[in-house]
Amino acid sequence: ATRKALERMGLGKRFCDVQFDRLCAQPMATVRRIYKHFGKKLEPDAEARMQLYLKEHPRFKHGKPQYNIKDTFETNPDDLKLPPLDDYEALYIKK
Repeated sequence: ATRKALERMGLGKRFCDVQFDRLCAQPMATVRRIYKHFGKKLEPDAEARMQLYLKEHPRFKHGKPQYNIKDTFETNPDDLKLPPLDDYEALYIKK
């Protein structure tokens, strides 16, 4: 379901949208925002464990993955048809 549909059904608060690039750039700020959205308290010991995990498991620790849709799926990316996400993109995707 799209964000607007969820809002119309009164289910918008059950979901918290997270942009992947923001999660990667500011993981703990994103986690705090998720906890706040759902009215939960992020306990200090849980936050400390998350911080430790992030320190011990940095992104791309073993190199940056390389993706090639054409070779992996034997298709041209332009041939992939995705359902429209216009309302979601209008609300959440920065251009």
